Amino acid sequence: SMTDEHISDLLDGLGRRTGKADGFIQGLIDSSKMIAVDGHVIQSESECNSLADFGNKYCKPSSPQMNLLCAYDIDSGSPVYADIFEGGLVDSKSVEDMLSRYAFRNKLFVVDSGFYSKDNLSKFTENGCHYIIPLRQNFTECQEMTSDLEFQGDFIYKTSSKTGTEIKYKAKKDGGHVTILFRDESENLNDRVAYRSLLDAGTDGYTKEE
Repeated sequence: SMTDEHISDLLDGLGRRTGKADGFIQGLIDSSKMIAVDGHVIQSESECNSLADFGNKYCKPSSPQMNLLCAYDIDSGSPVYADIFEGGLVDSKSVEDMLSRYAFRNKLFVVDSGFYSKDNLSKFTENGCHYIIPLRQNFTECQEMTSDLEFQGDFIYKTSSKTGTEIKYKAKKDGGHVTILFRDESENLNDRVAYRSLLDAGTDGYTKEE
């Protein structure tokens, strides 16, 4: 016997009653020191789902999908935040909602390159926070670092008690940002050997340096 308006008001009121849930999430965030953020795609064929939208992140291009954004405490591996966004929204935009909705102080964010934007980098450094984010090869910062491959330092990275590799690196500081380029020497050697083999075999597309 409820009218459409009454049902709408009831659902709207329930949807806005988020105080306790937000307080719980804020408590999880406050107890974390390092936070990893990642987006996940969920396929959705539901015509009634207002968050289902066409996107290209699912295995099949232009599939109706939703985006699940999660943040994890790195030390415990436990989630501290999760929310669903429309499928056509890129990760760099969905994380803006999380950063504006909750308070982050003195955190280290570890995120992938999909969250890169000037605005996000600014927010990742507010209130004593820091970030680690990989750069895509077409980014100016990456191209500047790879134009000169003279590395300044090295260290041994061990994947187990028996195997390991030498990592060479160089760093460049620009204001409050530090860009670091790493090179795995074992992987680099394997790539060079494979390339030389294809070059010696006369494979199309493989040429000598310069």
